[in-house]
Amino acid sequence: MSGNVPASTRTLRVLTFLATQPGPVPMERIASAVGLPRSSTYHLLRAMMDESFVVHLPEEKRYGLGVAAFEIGSAYLRHDPLERLARPLLGQLVAELGQTAHLGVLHGRELVYLLK
Repeated sequence: MSGNVPASTRTLRVLTFLATQPGPVPMERIASAVGLPRSSTYHLLRAMMDESFVVHLPEEKRYGLGVAAFEIGSAYLRHDPLERLARPLLGQLVAELGQTAHLGVLHGRELVYLLK
């Protein structure tokens, strides 16, 4: 864990873990994956639920990403950082080779084209 801001590091590890899962998961699995005691995991999840980064599905006894996590991801897309960095490089590549160039990213098993 980071010596400067361990709570932030733990929070980000939980969010990253949840983002890699195909669906909501039990708290015990989260605690095990990020290496936290059960009680610490519960308090961390409670704080993230209060801010809508995590949602609890009581009937399934599972936790998943909340709407605030979606909003952060959507904000990233609005900023177009990858396209901004790649646009001049693709332009240079096209000028030098005289060919069409594409920028794509893998999203699961699909390829999403961002620039042509």
